[in-house]
Amino acid sequence: MDELKACGKTYTTADESLVSTSAFVSDSLVAESLGVDTLTAVVKDYQLQVRLLAVDGMLAAANGELLAAATSDTGLKKYDYGETVTYTHEGDLFGLFYLEKITRVGPYDYKMQAISAIGLLLTDTYYGGVYTGISVGELVADIVHGIFSYTIDPVLGEQPVFGWLKKSSRRDALRDVLFAMGGQIRKDRTGAVVIEPQRGREPYEITADEVYQGGSVAGLSPASGINITEHTFMALTADERVTLFDGEAAAESIVTPKGARMMGVLVDFSEPMHDLQADNVTILESGANYAVIGPSSAAVLTGQKYTHTERVLSRGQKTSGSPNIIPSSACTLVNLLNSENVADRLMAYYGSASEIEADIVMTTQKSGDAVKFTDPFGDSAQGYITELDVTMSAIMKARATIVSGYIPTASGNYYEHVAVLTEDTDFVMPPECKGKARVVVIGGGDGGDLGSPGEKGGKASTDKYGTAGEGGAPGTPGNGGKIYVETIHASPGQHFGVKIGPGGKGATLDAEAEPGGETTFGVLSSANGRSAPEGYVNLFDGSIYGDVGISGIHGGRGSGAGESGTEVVPGEDVEYKGVIYRPGEQGESDHYSSYYGLGGLGGGAAAGVNGNDGESGNVSSQPFADGGDGGDGATPVKADNGLRRGQGGGAGHGGGGGGGGGPAKGPDSSSEWSGLGGSGGDGGEGGDGAPGLVLVYY
Repeated sequence: MDELKACGKTYTTADESLVSTSAFVSDSLVAESLGVDTLTAVVKDYQLQVRLLAVDGMLAAANGELLAAATSDTGLKKYDYGETVTYTHEGDLFGLFYLEKITRVGPYDYKMQAISAIGLLLTDTYYGGVYTGISVGELVADIVHGIFSYTIDPVLGEQPVFGWLKKSSRRDALRDVLFAMGGQIRKDRTGAVVIEPQRGREPYEITADEVYQGGSVAGLSPASGINITEHTFMALTADERVTLFDGEAAAESIVTPKGARMMGVLVDFSEPMHDLQADNVTILESGANYAVIGPSSAAVLTGQKYTHTERVLSRGQKTSGSPNIIPSSACTLVNLLNSENVADRLMAYYGSASEIEADIVMTTQKSGDAVKFTDPFGDSAQGYITELDVTMSAIMKARATIVSGYIPTASGNYYEHVAVLTEDTDFVMPPECKGKARVVVIGGGDGGDLGSPGEKGGKASTDKYGTAGEGGAPGTPGNGGKIYVETIHASPGQHFGVKIGPGGKGATLDAEAEPGGETTFGVLSSANGRSAPEGYVNLFDGSIYGDVGISGIHGGRGSGAGESGTEVVPGEDVEYKGVIYRPGEQGESDHYSSYYGLGGLGGGAAAGVNGNDGESGNVSSQPFADGGDGGDGATPVKADNGLRRGQGGGAGHGGGGGGGGGPAKGPDSSSEWSGLGGSGGDGGEGGDGAPGLVLVYY
């Protein structure tokens, strides 16, 4: 006897109230998709009196009324979306489902359609984020959000997750987590959801008398190779800042992605953002993919794009004929820690699997089960059930799709440890090494270039001050050390010689900047790599290495003549490490009778140094008028050395501009000498690059 329990009632084949039932259940063996199981049953109920309240396709209430989402004014109970539906065959639970809709298909017949727990995740949005080590268990709990109960394998649940989840349905978010981490959805004997690692299982036998005649065996166009894209997301201070919202924020009552009800405006981002800043509006809630802002007549919201780097990891089998390379780049939770396992799983599946379709007698089989049997053409076969299209009757018949030739590989993160090597040493591969290591060799950072000198100030003329000299531009920061990455075969206890490359010296007035030195790990060398402005991020702690040096600071303009030449325009201040440095003061002025000599104007400031004061004017006893020379521009401090391993040296700062000369006045030109402009400050020395390092992931 078959039995359907739904909406507080029981329908059975024994009393013919259960007219027909069919189901479709599926399981993606590599979690590239996350299928929704379905159950469709037609029941007969003579006690229901039906009157149509609206158009077809709406939910049926307890009295058989077809109701939309609108509330009925009759006060009668409605069947709720998501109510539990169970189906039992010959006393064994076939599955646990959730009501999706009921439609009337005859005078007393009603078609009930139900979906699996995964289907409940389709109707709600998950706003995702950028993750830096959240556990699988925490992330799955946030995605499922109490919509259904489940259990998760503790080992899988403890694995850390890194990367970006975009805004999507909760179902698609869960799929991406399972794909990246090698998880799988299964059902226990009660029909409840179990999340566990993909793993090989001992097959049970489907006997010959349980397999109907007919069927097919088809190859899956075996792949000759797999290309997996690893993703890394870094929040850098130099990331591009973009405008995310500009205009009137007409707030309304909303439920935010974190579940709070408030008056606000939800702003979605098409790519992840960090360091959000708001002008004329308040940020009430935010994440990497969204922000909720308060009401404003003229709101401006900006954010910085994450630096997103990609690296392709390949797997391949030697085959004859044309290549069949399968790319996989969409899942942005795939990174260097888990990509080895993802690549192995996809290569194992697409490289040798074949697909068998056969009609079988359905007993206790579930999608994802390992089975062995004789295929429709008499050959022995073994594989995993990926789909079951079931028709219920006294003997349940299922069209089974079985993938043969696939053996599940490891789940979770392949690399679970990292060694950070900063000194010359003999490195011994630790016992946790699983046979491979990802080695990142980073050379010493290049030295920073010299800053440009400031311009000389202008000579004064009768009645007019000299013009100001402009400050010098900063130099170019040193490139980060060359980065070379390679996956090597390695065994616990294996020795590797390590030599750390020194950082290059920064440029001085007498010498050009030096390149950083070569770092080696065994036969691997940073000389075979390239510098990357964004450097390389260690996923385990977010540390960045090998990035470009710090930018320099422009020198300040000296003080000089205004538009008419008789007034003074003060020079520029320069801020350096939170301290304001100012241009020099004007020199003292002197006068006697119709003679005067005005003081020279102050030189411009530079990073870490104030500008020099102008020279004093003078009227001598001959008499003779002498204007003061302008002050020299400041020569800045040396730029910062690379602050972290492999970083380039800072760019030399620009020198300060010279101050304008002070004018002089006498009865004739032979009795006056106007002041000269001050010299521009020298450009600052570049910073030294930082020494390199080696990262060994194992």
